[in-house]
Order: sequence, then structure tokens, then C-alpha cells
Amino acid sequence: VIRGGLQTLDEVETFPLPDFSSPAYYHNAEEQFAQHPDKWPLAVIEGLTFNIARNLRKLDQYFMDLLSEPEKISILHDRIDAQIRVQMEQIQAIGAAGFIFGEDWGTQERMFIRPSLWRREFKPRFAALCDYAHELGLIVFMHSCGKITEIIPDLIEVGVDLLQFDQPKIHGYETLAGFQKNHKISFWCPVDIQAVLPTGNEALIRQHARAMLDQMWQGRGGFIAGYYEDMPSIGVNPAWQHIAGDEFLKSGQNMRAG
Repeated sequence: VIRGGLQTLDEVETFPLPDFSSPAYYHNAEEQFAQHPDKWPLAVIEGLTFNIARNLRKLDQYFMDLLSEPEKISILHDRIDAQIRVQMEQIQAIGAAGFIFGEDWGTQERMFIRPSLWRREFKPRFAALCDYAHELGLIVFMHSCGKITEIIPDLIEVGVDLLQFDQPKIHGYETLAGFQKNHKISFWCPVDIQAVLPTGNEALIRQHARAMLDQMWQGRGGFIAGYYEDMPSIGVNPAWQHIAGDEFLKSGQNMRAG
């Protein structure tokens, strides 16, 4: 985002937000669900409160707003949350069983904001939105990049059903497995797209695929072996991704047979 649409928070109560209530926006997804009755119908929404608000204000300005204008930002967040509920109602109406949203909350080392600020402003919103989704019978998937390990227990607590991480190594496989042991949570991960997959090292890729199955699947569920689709953007040869997929399949079948 070069320039946020909401240039001043003086307009926070009047700035026009997208209207997600029109069924026309969802016709294509409804047709796709109908054409593939053998598939599990998962809808995609742009994000929750943070992802939409930061784009309206531009990321750097938005982070300053969180600290300098908390009351006005809270008004913006309330308006966004109301629209997200409308989206949930619409995707439930077209037959979705769940939805996935993306919110990248961290850098390679830590979260963008203090966990205490996240818990104060965003955790209650996550909880309310997840509760509403579950009332509608929807399962909640969340994608996030960056090292957000510190708030994973919070995300589980508020009702996120599955966490999709493209960089599982950044959290540690044993750490993620520990969350599974103590909580009801599933993970959906490819072989790490920054630390492992781009190396092209077949032995290393296979090693990490096996390690994730050993730690997070164990033949009992709770883990979806991922396939990262945007390979050109991360400089990955498709053959390297196929190595990961091959190892997931072979090791998974062996574990199940054993």
C-alpha cells in the first residue's frame, strides 16, 4: 500500500467501507462449491480486523495510530468487525464449511507489536469473531507468517481451529507438537519455504518432511501436509517441492501402515 484510503482518522465514523452483503459477490464461489461436491468447501476472506485496517491506513501509519489514537482506531475496528460478520453470514449461506483468512503478524524474529498490545486490542476481537463463526457452523483457518509463537496459545484459546504456517521451522516442530498435545489445534504446513525448501537439498527437504510428520501428525491427524503454490516468488524449482510431497506421501503411508 503506497497511500491509505483513510487519510485522516477524523473520518473514521463516516469513511465508506466495502459492503459485503450483496450475494452477487459470492456467486462464483457458490458455483465452484456446486461443481465439486466431492471437495471440502473452504472459503477465503481477505483477513480479520488487522489486515483490513492496516491497508486502509498504510502499515506504518496504522502502527502509530494504535498507540496515539486508540479510541478512534477502536471505532474503525468495530466497523470492520461488523463487515466481517456479514462476510461470514454470506459464505455460510452458499455452503462453505469453513474459511481461511490471512494475517501476517510477525517478522522473522518477533511480532510487529507487543504481545500485550495484541492481547488488549485484538484478542477480544478474534474471540468474538471466532465465536460468531462457530455459531454459524464454520471452521476457522488462519494463515500467518513470521514468528508469532508467543500468541499461538492465545489463538487456540479464542477458537482458531487450524493454523497455516509456511515457515513452521521458525516456531520449532516440537513446540508446535506441544501445542497439539495440550490443546485442540491442527497445523497445515509445507516444508519451510524460507529455511529449507529453497536450498534444493533433497536430503534436507526429506528430513524436514519426515520430522513434521513424526512430531505433528504421528499417524493420528492434526496435521495437513502443505504444498506452496507460488514457487517463482521464492525461487523454488518445482522439482524441490515435488521432493517434499513425495516424502510426505511415502513417510505418511509408512507411518499409517506401521
